[in-house]
Amino acid sequence: KVTNPRIEPLAADNRWIISYGAESSRPFDGFSLWTFKRTLVPPVPVSIGASAADSSLMRLWNPVTFTFAPHNTLMGSGMSIVVTAPPNFQIANEMLKSRAMVQPVSEVPGAGVGDIPPDPKYDSRPSMIWGDAELDCQVDQATKRTVRIIVLSDMRELTAGRDYQLTIFVYNPMTTVEVSRQNEWTLQTFNSKASSPVLPLFRDYIALPGFRIEDTARTWMLKNEEPSTGLSFFNGLQRVKQLYMEMQMPSKLQSLKAKTPADFLVIESPAGYEFVDCAGTFQWEPPKDFDLYLPASPRTCYKGNGPMERSNMTIKIQEPLDIPAMRVIKFRIDVKNPAKTPHV
Repeated sequence: KVTNPRIEPLAADNRWIISYGAESSRPFDGFSLWTFKRTLVPPVPVSIGASAADSSLMRLWNPVTFTFAPHNTLMGSGMSIVVTAPPNFQIANEMLKSRAMVQPVSEVPGAGVGDIPPDPKYDSRPSMIWGDAELDCQVDQATKRTVRIIVLSDMRELTAGRDYQLTIFVYNPMTTVEVSRQNEWTLQTFNSKASSPVLPLFRDYIALPGFRIEDTARTWMLKNEEPSTGLSFFNGLQRVKQLYMEMQMPSKLQSLKAKTPADFLVIESPAGYEFVDCAGTFQWEPPKDFDLYLPASPRTCYKGNGPMERSNMTIKIQEPLDIPAMRVIKFRIDVKNPAKTPHV
């Protein structure tokens, strides 16, 4: 009895040897596993926050993106991709219906090269993306951890060896989660009945390590409204004047000490946004209460290069005393909109 490995060995290692008594055979080639190649462990970014425990709040649909190259080709209406989330996650849904997006990573057909998976692509032409009209995303009723994504179009195909990306939406656990053997995602594919008259329909399978879930801010809000005029700014490439941000952290913010490093407060924008004049437009809210916040802590801003990069503002905590947990922090800063709404 032999148990297959979790992933297929490299070609140089995928060999068998038969030994009997004092004699052994030459190494001979093994068989290929029906599993995915060039998979990118979700999500991007690596760690995201836990869901709020307040049941009165709307649950956030968190996107989780995989990239993969199938071993077997699938085609035709009725082929499906099945994703199972780790324990404590749930597939985001309304009446057991969810959403997903599938697309080739590259517009150029052909197999991916090498073992390193490609980065996801978030600026593809709409015709490349398999959207709501072509996918029926059914969530299992018992655990709500599994989604079966049924392709409705006869024009779509998952070609063996070609790189694809899949984005699904989940509800994160309400508690923190570490990376472990139990924190795994599974990805499976099944061919359509019309393209596979000989059962079974199963084609590929892989188990992927999950990601860490960190504690989340108790309050995090933005308000796009200039206080002096009441105007909001939603046009592409427009300057958002005095964007308001408010937050509460569940843990204290620790200042630099002899034996402990300083904490950093990092605010990262969606792709394409820019912080404008980090020093000149930043102000605590209200300005007269600046000494209640982080007056001694330096700020630096990084401007992303290009429409797909994020900008960030980093505050290094250097106050005389640690900032206690649940302290409300409020400020305003000018931001420049991207040319178009980023990928969601």
